[in-house]
Amino acid sequence: LFAGNPGLAPEQSRSTELGVKWQLQDHLYVSASAFSTKIQDLISFSGGETFRAENINRASIDGLELNASAEFSACDSRIGVTLQDPKNARTDQPLLRRPKRKASANLSCDVAGITLGANANVFSERADFGAKLPGYGTLDLALSTSLNERTILSLALENALDKNYELASGFNTPGQTLMLSLRWN
Repeated sequence: LFAGNPGLAPEQSRSTELGVKWQLQDHLYVSASAFSTKIQDLISFSGGETFRAENINRASIDGLELNASAEFSACDSRIGVTLQDPKNARTDQPLLRRPKRKASANLSCDVAGITLGANANVFSERADFGAKLPGYGTLDLALSTSLNERTILSLALENALDKNYELASGFNTPGQTLMLSLRWN
């Protein structure tokens, strides 16, 4: 189904970013940054019958990112919002599968030797071949503990609310996933 393209050129990009960060209180920070990325020969797929890899001559992704973080007691929290305009610079058409808006929030707390964490992500609708992919949100939960100086036991529940969403039209994503891991350093 997927076709190769011997004439495919490598991507080249140039990015510029300007940002500021403020410390509002001892453990409270906010930041803002504006960014601009210009891409030459962005690798994309043509869709149709062969899904051939092709180059987009010129693409751009311009945007603004806002973040806040706080540390209090045994917890760290972070929230972030990104507003961007990913587009084909020649046609002004949106780049496929890239949201114009996305946001995240995470919280991590150490309680009696156990680290508990929650991470939420939200993405706006995105263009895809002949359609719009709807926006979606996910929630991931995790806990971990050190068994000794070199060993960490972790449990993670990804997509905890078992949301059904697609990153690419026609391609399923995993549902709720539980992972147990043991790490030794």
